Amino acid sequence: DMTGPCAEIRGFAGLETVVVTLRPADGLSRAEFGRAAIQAGVRASHFLARVTEGEAAETAEEFELPGSALPVDQSASLPRIAYVYFLYSHGDLRDMLLYGRDTRELVPTLIHPNEVMDGAIVWAGFSRPTKNTTYDNLNNGVIRSLYQAHETSLFYSATILANHHKLFAEKAFNAEQVACLAKDVLDVDGVIITKDGGGQADTDLMLTCERCEERGVKTSLLAMEFAGAGGSSEGSLADTSPRADAIVAVGNCTEMLRLPEVRRVVGGERLKDFDQDPREPVEVPYNKIPGTVSFFGDNTLCAQGF
Repeated sequence: DMTGPCAEIRGFAGLETVVVTLRPADGLSRAEFGRAAIQAGVRASHFLARVTEGEAAETAEEFELPGSALPVDQSASLPRIAYVYFLYSHGDLRDMLLYGRDTRELVPTLIHPNEVMDGAIVWAGFSRPTKNTTYDNLNNGVIRSLYQAHETSLFYSATILANHHKLFAEKAFNAEQVACLAKDVLDVDGVIITKDGGGQADTDLMLTCERCEERGVKTSLLAMEFAGAGGSSEGSLADTSPRADAIVAVGNCTEMLRLPEVRRVVGGERLKDFDQDPREPVEVPYNKIPGTVSFFGDNTLCAQGF
C-alpha cells in the first residue's frame, strides 16, 4: 500500500497511517473477533480525531447546499441532478455503517451531502477490499464534483442513499423507490448512480437505471469491470440493460498487478488469499488492493476501448 505500484495508483501512501494489529483471544469465534476488530478501528479513529479538537485547520473548504430540494428560481435554467449513492451491507463483517448502524434494512433515504463529509458513513473494513473505505466516503469524488458544478452547469438537488440488498425482490423494490423519489418527490432531470461492491451490485445499477429512465429521468452510471487480464473477458458486467447508455468505467478490477518484494510489513504475517509471506513478490488482481478501484472515480484507473 505504501510503496511501489500501489503507491502510484492510489494516494494512501501520502497519508499518515496508523495500523492497529489485533490478535483474537482463545475461544473467540471469527464473527466475534470481526465485531471486536470493527469496534477497535472505530475507537482508534475517534481517539486520533480528538487530538485535533481546538486546533486551527491548515486549510479549509466550505460546502453549502440549501436544505430544501424543491426547485428555486435561479436554478430554473439548469438541469436538476440527484446522486444515488449505494452502500453495501450483507451481514456480519460485511457492513457499511450509517451513524453507527448497519444499512441492511435501509430503504432509499435522503441525506444531506455534508453529513457524508462529516463522517456519517463508515466502512466496517473487515471483509473484502473492493468496497468504498471510510476515507473514500468522506472524500467522495462524485459529491465534490457535484458541489463544484452546483449553480454553474447544474443544480445539485439531493443525495439518495440505498443499500445493495441480497434478494432480487429487494433490489427491485429499491429501484422503484429511488425512481419515485427522483421523479415524484425531487422532480430531477437526471441522476448519477454509484455502487459499493462486486458483481451482484450491477443488478442494482441496472434496475435503478431502468426505473428512472422509464420516468424520464436520465441516468449516468459509474461501474468497475470484470474484464479479465488484458480485457480478455466478454462479460465485463454481471448485469446489463439497453437503457444503460451512459456508463463511466472506473477500471478493470481483474487486471493483474505484480507487487515487488518489500522489506518491512506492518499489520500481519500472512497474505490471506495467497497464504504466503507478504514480503515476497506476489501477483494479484486490482480488486485485492483497497482503494485501487474507486467507485467514485477517485483513482487513476479507467477502461479504454480499441
